[in-house]
Amino acid sequence: MGHSSPFRVPEGYFEELTPRLMQKLPALGAGSVPQQKPAILYRLRPLLYAAACLLVAVLSVAVYLSDDKATGDGQTAVAKATEVSADAYFEEAADYAMVDNHDIYACLMND
Repeated sequence: MGHSSPFRVPEGYFEELTPRLMQKLPALGAGSVPQQKPAILYRLRPLLYAAACLLVAVLSVAVYLSDDKATGDGQTAVAKATEVSADAYFEEAADYAMVDNHDIYACLMND
């Protein structure tokens, strides 16, 4: 092979290239470029964004309201359970400290 290239350009190829390309181009006015309409996805993009935001807002409100209704009946039960557990905790703490009712009353009377 050596240093020579096996590929050759035909005689007069580059001289004829520009006129051939100009013949293949559509006839347009001087300096005018055809205007293409944007794809439908680009035209609808703002509407899609708005629909997505609206969907997120509606779902958020629905979840918030459904949780509120579900816990509304259960809040009374939780409050009662808290009262029972507070009394049980106090009893356990009194037993652990080995304090009887007489000592508690005496402490309260001193205050």
